[in-house]
Amino acid sequence: MLFSVFMLVVMLVTPLANAYAAAPAAASFDTSAASLFSTGGNDTPENQFYSLTTNNFSNLEVVSSKNIFGADHFANKGNVIDANLGNAATWGYLVGGTAWIEVRANSATGGNAFQPGTYAGFVLGDTNIGVGSQIRVTTYLGDTQQESQIVSGSLLVDLGGGKYKGGFWAAQPFNRVRLTATGILGVGTVSVYYAEVFKPKAGPEPACNVYTNLNQPTYGALIGLAHGHLGRWPGHRLQYR
Repeated sequence: MLFSVFMLVVMLVTPLANAYAAAPAAASFDTSAASLFSTGGNDTPENQFYSLTTNNFSNLEVVSSKNIFGADHFANKGNVIDANLGNAATWGYLVGGTAWIEVRANSATGGNAFQPGTYAGFVLGDTNIGVGSQIRVTTYLGDTQQESQIVSGSLLVDLGGGKYKGGFWAAQPFNRVRLTATGILGVGTVSVYYAEVFKPKAGPEPACNVYTNLNQPTYGALIGLAHGHLGRWPGHRLQYR
């Protein structure tokens, strides 16, 4: 009897283990692998937020506005494009002060620019979030401004830990993304961690009468806020039936 139970357990567990072993791995991208360097819109991984950082993209450049002495407004601007997403460039603001920081994908030219429908935005922090400053995101194609939207206040998505996501879905191609901060009330500090893009692509048609998890990167699954801006609910799962 004991032998029979043991055999039953083996028969149940072994096929399950084999099933996991045989199943193909889900599509994923190791953002630390140099072999996956992207140059622009054509080779950017789809259906996931992808940081414009040196571990993901080649030929990046970061530029900041300058003060009257010729120094960058944003201190440590290189932190915005380095591989450590916890590093930030910072700017301490006063009422009425304005500063900007811009990430340029210099190889994303011509047909390799980020195409219409791509999300452009930043992950940032603000010591007086929602009241201290106005945050604007602007896209450029070379030196030509394409689009610009205010993303501060209620339009920012709270990521926790003092970080927020702000951006929009571009209707025109771009290869530069700029964040402009303007002091509105009191004093504070704006921290810019990194710029990011999201290149959407339609996933496979879900099967009928069964639950299908709408997960990235198989699907461009997002939960949106009103007014065309982006929101996500970490820990929540979308299903289609």
